[in-house]
Amino acid sequence: MTDHDYISAFRTDNQQAISLFYTKCNKEFRKNIRRKYGIHDEDLLADIFQDSVIRLWRNIQDGKLTADTLTTTLTGYLYGIGEKVALETLRKRKEVYLSTEDTPISKLQISIRVAQHG
Repeated sequence: MTDHDYISAFRTDNQQAISLFYTKCNKEFRKNIRRKYGIHDEDLLADIFQDSVIRLWRNIQDGKLTADTLTTTLTGYLYGIGEKVALETLRKRKEVYLSTEDTPISKLQISIRVAQHG
């Protein structure tokens, strides 16, 4: 199937095609998020992937993404959403993962303080 076919499938809620897209992207998506953000919790990666696919579906349903407005591959678009979701997730957890070459070297708890300057 082409990206345009998948967009049409999402727009019409074609569950078979959506499931095919889901399966096609799942493993590589998790690998990219794991490598880029040092997230190794498989449940968390599954949640990030699921939330990203839902956001993709909503963007198509709302008309924000169409075959005509797609400027990258659909998987690339999904990865872009995934990066935003991963960062939001890390911010919510107030954790920063530092990694080098796929190996996390530190996990730091941080607290953010807003200082007022007089």
